[in-house]
Amino acid sequence: MTLGLWVAASWALPHLTTAAAKAGSHPSFLFTNSGLWDRPLADFASLSLQKAAQYNLLLSLRQMAEPKGVHVGGVNIGGLVIEEDAVMNPRNIAQALFELYQQDKPRWQWESKVGDWDEFLGKIGVQ
Repeated sequence: MTLGLWVAASWALPHLTTAAAKAGSHPSFLFTNSGLWDRPLADFASLSLQKAAQYNLLLSLRQMAEPKGVHVGGVNIGGLVIEEDAVMNPRNIAQALFELYQQDKPRWQWESKVGDWDEFLGKIGVQ
């Protein structure tokens, strides 16, 4: 998963850097993550490692791309995504990604959150 993200970034960032020269553009490399990067679950150790690697890749890509005018960021998903859920649904995640995309450079944020990972862990009985 992280290798695929690196390959995608390696391909996209040169194109996004070119787009950054155009007035009014919003060249952005955005992706999702979860709270597993910070609060891993033993039963999902392998996935937790991948999410930690993705988070570190996000920070590295920011260092490489933002000085060139490319917005790098992600949405941290705090729980299970369920269509019928009032908060944790695909529409809200897409909206969070779109809001990151719409930001102008002086107001770039690199992380947005949908849901609360600590609350989710409490619901499933993890301390």
